[in-house]
Amino acid sequence: MRAIQSPTAAIRLREARAFVDQFAPGDEVLLVGASRGAVDDFARSIAVEKGATFGLHRLSFTQLAAKLAMLQLASNDRAPSKTFTASTITSFVKPPSRSRRRCWRARSC
Repeated sequence: MRAIQSPTAAIRLREARAFVDQFAPGDEVLLVGASRGAVDDFARSIAVEKGATFGLHRLSFTQLAAKLAMLQLASNDRAPSKTFTASTITSFVKPPSRSRRRCWRARSC
């Protein structure tokens, strides 16, 4: 495991590339970044140079946290509930009733 911290993207990408280049083609390597898109772009840059990539697994930090949480839930014979999640999110995004709509939009109440 290797963590790279730098304010410069070029340095982070160079160090990440040097790390990935240590592995043989087909070795299992987990790439984790701030967003899935950023990690996908990094993996594509490797594929362009090498022609193909096998064994590169790509996740954002959020995706990694979710997978680790699911493993913890599973080890306790639990599972995430899609119904609860959907209803919880819906309760947070419902617009206010008509009587409070003017106040809500103006944020003056």
